[in-house]
Amino acid sequence: AGDMDPALSQIPANAQFVVLIRSLGALQAKVSNRAVQLQLPAPADLIGTFAPSIGISKGIDLNGSAALVKIAPATPAPGEDAAPHSSSFLLLIPTTDPKALLQNFKPSDPVDGISTVTIPNQSNAGYVAVSTDGKYVIMEDNKASLASYLAAVKAKPIAAALPSDAIGLLDQNDL
Repeated sequence: AGDMDPALSQIPANAQFVVLIRSLGALQAKVSNRAVQLQLPAPADLIGTFAPSIGISKGIDLNGSAALVKIAPATPAPGEDAAPHSSSFLLLIPTTDPKALLQNFKPSDPVDGISTVTIPNQSNAGYVAVSTDGKYVIMEDNKASLASYLAAVKAKPIAAALPSDAIGLLDQNDL
């Protein structure tokens, strides 16, 4: 087995569902090549075409792994509304420069590691955090879920919970 994917240190052990893309650039190349082989219309630079539509113009690490993570809802305090704690998905985006990646989102100063952002071309706000190593931007539309995620990943990342044979299996696959 090769080195453990660094994204695994950013996924909490209590994640309910994870889609891990081991290398955005490698997956993009495979999809583009397959589209050419099948004579399907697809841009050669899928990420470069798609990312600006959601407000990302720079800062993505194409050599890095991305992940979509579903976490369990946070337990509301007694008497607290459960709606803000509903189960949700987080997007982990590998970055070479978190500040550049987030510039179009106009992030607020972080409070407890979480910044409020404006989603380009949308009226609703979102929430982001930057991993402690600065290599990932974590996006979520629910602040309570993002706070729960940060606490869970700090308590026990999935990397610490996976058996070595599972890590070996991940090393052999792109997705």
